[in-house]
Amino acid sequence: MKKISNAFLVIILAVIFGFGSGIVGFIVIGANQSLLTFWGRLNISSDNSSGQIIIDRPRNVVVQQDLQLKQIQNDLLPSLINVYSAKKGETILDKANTKNNFVGQGFVLTADGWIVTVKSVIANPKGKYSAVGYENKQYGLDSFIEDPIYKIEFGKVPAKNLPVAKLGTIRDLQIGQTVVLISARNNFSLSQIKKIGYDFNAPTEAILPSDLIQREIILDTVLDTSTNGAVVANLKGEIIGLVNAGKVIPVDYFRTAVNQVLNGKKISYPMLQIQYLDLAQVEGLYEIGPVGAYVMSATKDSPAFDKLKEGDIIKKVNDTELNAFVGLAEAISGYKPGDKVELLISRKGQEQSLQVTLK
Repeated sequence: MKKISNAFLVIILAVIFGFGSGIVGFIVIGANQSLLTFWGRLNISSDNSSGQIIIDRPRNVVVQQDLQLKQIQNDLLPSLINVYSAKKGETILDKANTKNNFVGQGFVLTADGWIVTVKSVIANPKGKYSAVGYENKQYGLDSFIEDPIYKIEFGKVPAKNLPVAKLGTIRDLQIGQTVVLISARNNFSLSQIKKIGYDFNAPTEAILPSDLIQREIILDTVLDTSTNGAVVANLKGEIIGLVNAGKVIPVDYFRTAVNQVLNGKKISYPMLQIQYLDLAQVEGLYEIGPVGAYVMSATKDSPAFDKLKEGDIIKKVNDTELNAFVGLAEAISGYKPGDKVELLISRKGQEQSLQVTLK
């Protein structure tokens, strides 16, 4: 009898532990082998026509998201500015800015008043503009210096001890990463990175200039004229790009101009002056080469006009290998006019090196 009781007890304990393990397994793995949240139930059934994961009780997710966005607002707002076309007159209404004279946004680059915005905001560099920034203070904005390549505008306001923006880098970004878009007079919204690269609609658009980096940060948000000068930041509160004419220009691409402006120099970039296909960015040309810059043409003013031929594939600029992450324009941008660079090229399957002095 005692043996039967012991056996019965073992069976009861096994059932209890098995039931408990099943519950834990369901919570961790889920009915569809997906991790479940501990604050709500996920609906990932095939009937979900939107194809998105739905959280039945997403309150905790929303609260956490709101808190994070609030923190980013606190970090970024002091260094952002709203740009308005200046109004004539000295009355209180003349000094009041509204959406009718709002033209775009920018950010504070230096504590002594250098402001960064874009050409689509400053349509007329000789016009009169005002900037409203931290604590709703208004300043006259002028002394514009234009970056001729990336259409960035550097302006100056008469102020000191301004809060300065923190700048990030495109190298830390990933596809699908959540970022913050600040537009339309400090309107904060979340967006995601769809792509970092090129958005070709036709084969001719894939022919790139060696002296302009056209790689962009492509978001899942429509960028219309209301986003001119909008700031794009990562979740650490670092500015990673500016919106100009519907495209996000990464801050990495105009750092050279920033240094030149702050040192009182004229903005200039090195010139190779060729047209090329980035083999890592177009499909269907793998047999020609998986990576490298396929030379389409060189202008007569190009320092490589009598050295490069159509069909040459530039594989390296000095020690920098051209690949899916570094194109020819990016590699060239790291130098200055007058620098000599060595190009490793492949011509009809044979490699050779060419020395070129950038203009």
